Amino acid sequence: MRNESKQTKPDCPLIGQNGNIYNLVGIAAKTLKRNGLSAEATKMSTRVFSSGSYDEALGIIGEYVNITSVDEPNEDTASWIKALPVWSEFASTVKQEFNSEFTSEI
Repeated sequence: MRNESKQTKPDCPLIGQNGNIYNLVGIAAKTLKRNGLSAEATKMSTRVFSSGSYDEALGIIGEYVNITSVDEPNEDTASWIKALPVWSEFASTVKQEFNSEFTSEI
């Protein structure tokens, strides 16, 4: 991708994963494919496996994806976490209504 494309790099949670290069390439390739970048996934894998060192391989992966931590929430997780207070309030309301109906019948 070396500045050939103006597409943004997808976030890829590699920090905290098993550091085996095959594992990291697999995670990064899957991330690229999920973001419609299958050709880039193939190019990245080819370049990584022909690289001369682990550090070089990690640098190549970083050219294709934004390396993030497994502890950092991605956009999907972040939106779900933001919705938690709403669901918590909803569940509390339902519980109160259920309890008031149930206790009024006794």
